[in-house]
Amino acid sequence: MAVPSLEDCLARIDWADVHLNTLDELLNRYIQSDAHSIVAHVDPKTAGPIPMDGSPSRTEIVLFGHARGEPPSREASLIIADIVNNLRAALDNVAWALSVDQSGPPPPDPLPRGRQSDSEWRGVNFPIVTDRNDWPSRRGSSLRLVDPRIWTVFEQAQPFVRRQHDPERDELAVLDELWNIDKHRHLVLTEFWVGLDDVVSKMERDYQGIPLAGPNGELNEFPPGHFDGHTFLIVSKRSPGPFVDGAELGRVVENGSIFTIRPEMHVDPKLTRDVAFEKGSPAYEGRVVETLTNIRDAVRPVVETFRPYL
Repeated sequence: MAVPSLEDCLARIDWADVHLNTLDELLNRYIQSDAHSIVAHVDPKTAGPIPMDGSPSRTEIVLFGHARGEPPSREASLIIADIVNNLRAALDNVAWALSVDQSGPPPPDPLPRGRQSDSEWRGVNFPIVTDRNDWPSRRGSSLRLVDPRIWTVFEQAQPFVRRQHDPERDELAVLDELWNIDKHRHLVLTEFWVGLDDVVSKMERDYQGIPLAGPNGELNEFPPGHFDGHTFLIVSKRSPGPFVDGAELGRVVENGSIFTIRPEMHVDPKLTRDVAFEKGSPAYEGRVVETLTNIRDAVRPVVETFRPYL
């Protein structure tokens, strides 16, 4: 029976890195794509006369977001599954390698379910425990074939040690729960977030010799305040969160010395987009790539801790 080496375990982490880069590229392509359109409407309840004293307009322009296509949720979830499974397996492979080294050889595959001495091998895994009171029993079932002198090394990697006040938010605890969700229940779900970041002016006229259009007919973009101080002031905006088609993303008013009859025509919104895990346990709306990167960064040193024993 093949026995994983420490380098095999680290190779799993490296392979998770490959998938992490693939996921990052997938999400960046979506985030940077023209995946959402913004429709600007003047709120008639706020419409009023154009100010003559240079104060901001009271007429609010409401910005609504619309999706132009479905986000790559399923594809992202499948890649997340590959990352999670490789990182969790890297830890389990360490426990198996130590068990073989110190209590082997194991019975041949498939592992038997009958005699206790043989079926013990089915319980070999890297325990991840959030409650200190559960550690003795979990240690006894998962590490019974590992030299007890090494149990303290496993204990130091436990969430109840690494993060005593919030062990369920420890990276290894999050990894274990994501793994259980994917393995036994369903694909790990993500939410695509959209929010309003900024609004600039796109007044369509020449100014100080700068042409409206470029050589290929594309409209030039001008910095805020370029047209005699014509800017937009954001009066409210929705915090980044799960995107709902047609949701109000924010409200703006004209701000400066130029006020126009159809101000909504000059709105150029800039969006912020991100992808996060669902609300609540296990990842608590953590940004997907950031959360998985933190888990990867937690797993690698734990695996390296066992180098003296393998």
